[in-house]
Amino acid sequence: MVTAGGGALESSVENGVGYAQAAVGLQDEAGYQPFTDGWAAYREAHAHLQAGRVDRSLEIFTGRAAQTGLAHVLGLCSLTSILALVGRSGEAIAIADDAMNAARAHANPGIIATAYYAYGLAYAVADPHRALNIFREGLAYTRQHQTPFSEAIISREAAGLEAAHGDIGQALELFSASIDSFHQAGNTTFLTFSFGRMVVLFDRTGRPEIAATLYGAATHRPGADVAVSVVAAVDQVRSVLDVDTFDSCVRTGAAMTITEAVRYARTEPAAP
Repeated sequence: MVTAGGGALESSVENGVGYAQAAVGLQDEAGYQPFTDGWAAYREAHAHLQAGRVDRSLEIFTGRAAQTGLAHVLGLCSLTSILALVGRSGEAIAIADDAMNAARAHANPGIIATAYYAYGLAYAVADPHRALNIFREGLAYTRQHQTPFSEAIISREAAGLEAAHGDIGQALELFSASIDSFHQAGNTTFLTFSFGRMVVLFDRTGRPEIAATLYGAATHRPGADVAVSVVAAVDQVRSVLDVDTFDSCVRTGAAMTITEAVRYARTEPAAP
């Protein structure tokens, strides 16, 4: 079951949805023994998100949040983060404390780290300085409890806020650490999400050609531009560059292998 659900991250997007749905279907089989309650549905919802079906993803997570145990915790944390990503920050803030409290009550470091990620995202627009402090606290927690995946995703989000409201050099270091972690793990999906976030950074720092190229690299997987901040940044880059230059940069990024895109994201931004 775990392998099938995990296919949502490792296969093509539509295959991933199918594998995750198969995992959910196994719950009706005699002798079914879950890896953990609610995990298969959690994977299915994320597969739909990566396929661009945000409403279906939110529907599944809403159902999980109404349950008990880990399903409830995962549902609340995921609802908080996705609502924030798609621009519904008021709704995210309304449940962010509940998500964090539920995670702490569950007392699993990996789940608490996930809650830090969701909590920071909820405040990223309404109170970015508070969000950045939450992410910094979350990074300290992930390092203390050795949860490298959560450290990587929090690093990615903290990088975006550092670029806009903190230190650009620190932003680049955090992005580099996040990209390295996902690349070493072979996690293509989260790599492309990171490329998408870097579009925002290089739009804000006046480097639109790099931003457009990284946007092209993010098209390795659908769903990388689900965040409203990425959509807005791409629109801004389009308005700055002429059509031919924008399209050329996007094609260049899209033609890169994942390894080439990682190398570009780590080295080109630092070039003079």
